[in-house]
Amino acid sequence: MLARSQTIRLPSGDTVQTPLLIPSVSSKGFDIVERQGRPVSAVSEYLDVVANDLNESLLISAYDIRHRHLRESDAFFGAFDDSLFAYPKVLFIDSGGYEVNTYAFDTSQTYHFAYQPKGWDKAQLLEMVDSFSPRVSGVLVNWDHFGPVEEQAELARRYFAGRQRFIGDFLIKPEEEGGYLNWRRIDQAIEELRDFVIVGVTEKELGESIEDRVMTLAHLRRALDERGLNQPIHVFGSLDSLYTPLYFLAGAEIFDGLTWLRYAYHAGLTLYSEMLAIIERRLTMRNKQRGARVHVSNLAYLRELQQDMRRFVDSKELGLFGAAAPLIEGVIHNLSSDTRGLL
Repeated sequence: MLARSQTIRLPSGDTVQTPLLIPSVSSKGFDIVERQGRPVSAVSEYLDVVANDLNESLLISAYDIRHRHLRESDAFFGAFDDSLFAYPKVLFIDSGGYEVNTYAFDTSQTYHFAYQPKGWDKAQLLEMVDSFSPRVSGVLVNWDHFGPVEEQAELARRYFAGRQRFIGDFLIKPEEEGGYLNWRRIDQAIEELRDFVIVGVTEKELGESIEDRVMTLAHLRRALDERGLNQPIHVFGSLDSLYTPLYFLAGAEIFDGLTWLRYAYHAGLTLYSEMLAIIERRLTMRNKQRGARVHVSNLAYLRELQQDMRRFVDSKELGLFGAAAPLIEGVIHNLSSDTRGLL
C-alpha cells in the first residue's frame, strides 16, 4: 500500500503529523442566520459548540472571512490570539474558489439549490491576506485556475511568494473547467511541484468512478516518489469514513471536508445525522442538543480514525479500521489488477 506518514514543519515552529483529517467549514450550502444584529453562517454556531475540540487543524475559506460569515471573522485583522481560530495548531485558509463557483458542490451536499455568491476575486484575496494580523499563520491554498499544470504552478508560486508566515498548498485543477485531472499531464510536469510543501487535488476531479479516483491518486503518488518528491497529497472534499481511508491507502495524507457537519459517523459508516440519537438511545435530547452531540461525536470519531491511519503505516493491518475494514478490503479486492498493482 502507498499509505505513509510524515511530519510537516509550520512557519510558527510547530509541527503536525500526517495523515491529517481536517474539519472544514464553509457558508456554502448552509443557512445564513441573524445573530447579534448581523447575518452569519449557521456553521459559525457549530464552531462555537466544538471550539475546544479543534486543537489540531481547521480549514476555513478566505471568502467567509471577507464577508464576515464567521462570528469572529474580525479577529483576523486584530486580536487573533483571543479567537477560536487560534486554537488549532494549523489553520488552512482556502482561497474561496469553492464558494464563488456556482457549479461546485461538496460531495456531501445531497441537494444543489440555487446559489448566488457575493463578490469575490483574486485581487480581493491578495489584499485581504496581506492585511491579516501578524499573528495569523498556517497554510494558504492558491486561487483556482484551469489550464496547463505549468501555468497553474507559476501562478501559485507568485501567490505564495513573500508570504513567509504561511506554507503553500498547491491545489491542482483540471486543464478545463468541469473536467478531470489527467495524471499523464501531471506526470509530464511533475518537476513543477517541487516548490510546494503540499500538493492538493479535489476528490470530484480525480475521476468519475471510485476506481478512477484511486488510480489517479496512486499514479500521482508514484510519480512524486519516483522524482524524490515527498510532498503530502491533500484531497479536498473528502472526510468520509470509507472513502478517506481508501484514498489514504492510495497515497494521500491530508483530507478535509464538510461531511462532519452534515452526517454522523458510526461503526465505519457515514449516516443520516438523526440516526445517531436512536443508535445511542438518547431519546430525550432536544433538536439543538442532538445537533451538538453529532458534531462533538464526529470530531472524536475523526481523531480516532486519524490515529488508526497513523498506526496502519507501521502495522499494515487493515483490521485497525474496525467495522470499516471488511468494506475497504472488499473495495481493494474488486479493483482491477492494474490498479491493485499500483497500490
